[in-house]
Amino acid sequence: MIKKHSFAFVIFTAAVVLRILFIFYQGIHLTSDELDYYNLAMNIVHGNGFSVENGLPTAYRPPAYPYFLSVLFTLHNSVYFIEIMQAVIESISGLLLFIIGKKIFSERAGLTAMIVWSLFPSSIIMPSQLLSETLYVFLLLIFVVSTIHDKSNKIFPAVGIGIISGALILLKPQTILVLIILALYAIMKRKDYSRIKTGMFVTLGILLIIAPWIIRNKIIFDEYLITTNGGINFWIGNNSEANGSYKIPSIDPLSSIDNEAKRNSEGYRLGVNFIHRHFVKWVELGFLKTAYLFSSQNYLSFLISNDSLPSLSYKENLRMMPWQHAIGLNIPYLIIITIGTMGFIITLKHYASVFPFHMLLAAWIAIHVLYFGSARFNYPMLPFFCLMGSAVIAGRSFFEGSNKKNRIYAVACAVIITLPTLAEFIVAYI
Repeated sequence: MIKKHSFAFVIFTAAVVLRILFIFYQGIHLTSDELDYYNLAMNIVHGNGFSVENGLPTAYRPPAYPYFLSVLFTLHNSVYFIEIMQAVIESISGLLLFIIGKKIFSERAGLTAMIVWSLFPSSIIMPSQLLSETLYVFLLLIFVVSTIHDKSNKIFPAVGIGIISGALILLKPQTILVLIILALYAIMKRKDYSRIKTGMFVTLGILLIIAPWIIRNKIIFDEYLITTNGGINFWIGNNSEANGSYKIPSIDPLSSIDNEAKRNSEGYRLGVNFIHRHFVKWVELGFLKTAYLFSSQNYLSFLISNDSLPSLSYKENLRMMPWQHAIGLNIPYLIIITIGTMGFIITLKHYASVFPFHMLLAAWIAIHVLYFGSARFNYPMLPFFCLMGSAVIAGRSFFEGSNKKNRIYAVACAVIITLPTLAEFIVAYI
């Protein structure tokens, strides 16, 4: 036991070192969303509040990550410092996977999950980006650890879970739907409606975190909201020119609306109208959105590369990508989601406690079917693919002990989930 815990510490240390080495190898190269987060954080640090460059208050970006950056920038004004802190956080996520795997499956499975996550190329690269994914994964895994220890029936743990949930919502507002689905499952599964009392304490914790931000937005925008980009993203994913991913239509009626809140509301209205009038096409788009959600990890290569050009199409940039990047990022990714998918299916027969992870994944997919899909958005789910895949690797009897029908189903689903990545390369090179 002690030796395995010591080995886990060695893996953790190696994970931190590996990520820090990549950070200094990569250097500072801020693009797109990173610049938005950086500028928001700088405005907070300089006393201008949560505002854009002209000093106008905004709620376009969720607030948690810019405020997180502002705290770290206050401690030490260096992007390298931020990224090093994220490297530590990402490595702690590996330790959390060890704890979760040990609790649900076995110590061997937990250790395997930690090793896989620590060596996973996407996980090595992500801390070098000023993006919210690293912090979100860390808090999501803390949330899981908090809930699986089943002390949420007490007041303070329940409020603590609520505080973590509130932070997740302020990082990615779509978490609200995930939490609602998980809460309904917890109540219906146990058929113990006294758990509603626990839910009230969790809700209290959530409100302690998100209420000040919502009140701030009510004062500024005269609407109770968390972010003003939801409606825009909803419309981008649901319009006559939508392709399932992030594609702004050639005619943008939202660009003429100056007020963020009104633009947000109009985006939802336009998106709902499209779904109402073109329901069949919307259903078809749902499959495309799911495919984009599980497409390749090439976006990370574009983020860290100075060679990708905005003037070129995605296909043209993909053709310019060094083959080492394509292999190094996508082969490990395909292995993880393949074995992880089989793990999701096979472990359910042996461990009923994994079903909430299935619901988490289903809710995450449903959210992006409503909006749009992008490979970056699957990142918060990848630790769970690592976890489920590690359970299969560490206990091969799961696969051997399953009936033939279950094994065929598991393999078929694993093959299907790899198709978007494979199709992306086929389309790019024909």
